[in-house]
Amino acid sequence: MKRTKSLDLKVSEFQTLISKKVKKLEDNYNLLHEKVHVVAGAITHLVKRNKVHSKDHKDKSEIDDNVFEKVEEFLSSIKDTLTKVDLSNQSSISEECISKMVSNIKSSI
Repeated sequence: MKRTKSLDLKVSEFQTLISKKVKKLEDNYNLLHEKVHVVAGAITHLVKRNKVHSKDHKDKSEIDDNVFEKVEEFLSSIKDTLTKVDLSNQSSISEECISKMVSNIKSSI
């Protein structure tokens, strides 16, 4: 009988210990689950913001590309205008010639 009580006591202590460990595991699981939920929410929010920001950035890049393209075209037209002026037989450039070049450049803008 004494052995039975001792065995019952040990089984009871073991069950209590296991119950405490299981409870601690469940608490840790719930805490970890909450943290994962917060991190997942933060990542989702960042991804959504990044999509919006990326779209804005892409649009801005396209606008910048268009501006640079127009600047390149403008500079090319100035170069073309200047190369059309024959200065080889002139010792100086007249005011009229400069006005004509500026007019041509303005018309190409």
